[in-house]
Amino acid sequence: KRLKEISKWYLACYEKYSGSGRYFYDNYYTDLILAENMDGKKGYQYVIQGVERGKNGAMGLDSEFLESSMVYATVPYAFFGLDANAYSNLTIQPQLPSTVSYFGMCNLMYANIPYDCFITENSVQISNVEGKTSGLYVTVKVDKPEGSFKVKIDGQNTANYVVNGDFIEVKIPFRPVKIEIV
Repeated sequence: KRLKEISKWYLACYEKYSGSGRYFYDNYYTDLILAENMDGKKGYQYVIQGVERGKNGAMGLDSEFLESSMVYATVPYAFFGLDANAYSNLTIQPQLPSTVSYFGMCNLMYANIPYDCFITENSVQISNVEGKTSGLYVTVKVDKPEGSFKVKIDGQNTANYVVNGDFIEVKIPFRPVKIEIV
């Protein structure tokens, strides 16, 4: 929902300022500078970094728009359910929207080790792991299907999983792997 709100705001700003690149954001923040402040006075309520020589900008911007990086920050958390809070354990919990059947991301990092990850509603595949992974683990959590199911690691049935409420959890050493619930 929040991403849709941001997208709507961005489109409204784009239409109003009809600039592109650097000038789009300069115009947007210049308009904020000229807006009335809380006391009803017009003036510098925001200072864009680099606009006035020798002054740091209150917005911390210099021809950039930090919200544009939100996709890169939210997708791993929102859709992949990535979480590395536990010591030496990466958790992946696919949470795809109903209209999306799969999603993949390349060049993710876990413990300074690059890897790629591909998810579906009931599977996780980790590939292109580059580096030493000893002592690192990955826990994959997927929704428990109704009825009977099998857990497979690299195409082989396994009993190396636990059912935790409505989830199936598989914890294995971090490595290239495909885990699926069928």
